[in-house]
Amino acid sequence: MVIAIIGILMALLFPAVGGVIDSARRSKAKTDVTMICTAVKAYQTEYGRSPVVGYGGDEATEGWFQGPETSGQNNSEIICVLSGENYKSLNPRKIVFLETRPAKGGDKPADGVDKDIQFYDPWGTPYAVKIDTEYDNWVEYYGQGSQENVRSTVIAVSFGKNKVQQDINKTTDKGQKVDDAVSFQ
Repeated sequence: MVIAIIGILMALLFPAVGGVIDSARRSKAKTDVTMICTAVKAYQTEYGRSPVVGYGGDEATEGWFQGPETSGQNNSEIICVLSGENYKSLNPRKIVFLETRPAKGGDKPADGVDKDIQFYDPWGTPYAVKIDTEYDNWVEYYGQGSQENVRSTVIAVSFGKNKVQQDINKTTDKGQKVDDAVSFQ
């Protein structure tokens, strides 16, 4: 009888614990995207340019650097430069703008920077970063519903547990609860 009561109590607590864990992950992701944006701003202040370079040595065009819906680019170039490496001669003074931690999870990295130098959110998806390389202080972001542009020079995004870019002005989007963590700075 006592074991049955304990089992019932555990069954009642289990969903609550999952909700607390997801809330903690969202808070961590929000902190991380804010840190990424702050680091990009600090880099721009220090060097007077963006921390990315295109394939021909020219400045990269405005685009996402990672995210589930992108191809080719990832956030490793930006994270490498912001972490103090002189990648492609973009940080000659080797200033650390972003302090990172090693990722957890081994084969499925999460919540930190893995061997591939990508910064992963708590759910194991690399953070998406978009930088205004045109220097017009506008960045396109489709997670704003009908508003497509944001007056900013950088956006960092965690697409959350569902790994889907959603309209952050809603509570539900695409049939799911909106769980994206976004920072515009």
